[in-house]
Amino acid sequence: MEFFQLILILHIIGGFTALFTFWIPVVTKKGGKLHSMSGWGYVGGMIVVAISAFYLGMYRLFDPGQFFRNHIIYNVFNFYRHLKFIDSVLWHSGAPV
Repeated sequence: MEFFQLILILHIIGGFTALFTFWIPVVTKKGGKLHSMSGWGYVGGMIVVAISAFYLGMYRLFDPGQFFRNHIIYNVFNFYRHLKFIDSVLWHSGAPV
């Protein structure tokens, strides 16, 4: 198993942990032992999600194999080009807006 896949699995587990432990403090008495323990479980899950999301994002951003397939700058540039094309068609073709 690759390191990336291991981090991805940890990210998913942390997300499920945070998702399910979020609701326990919502429905239990504030300050109780269950409320406190599940609150810390939520915090732990979110810490795992945040750290793994940072790694996964940086890996995707700087991986040479992913540069043109999933690179955010490439997608933003293409979106900008698309908007410029639509703008030129609408404003310079004489079509009613």
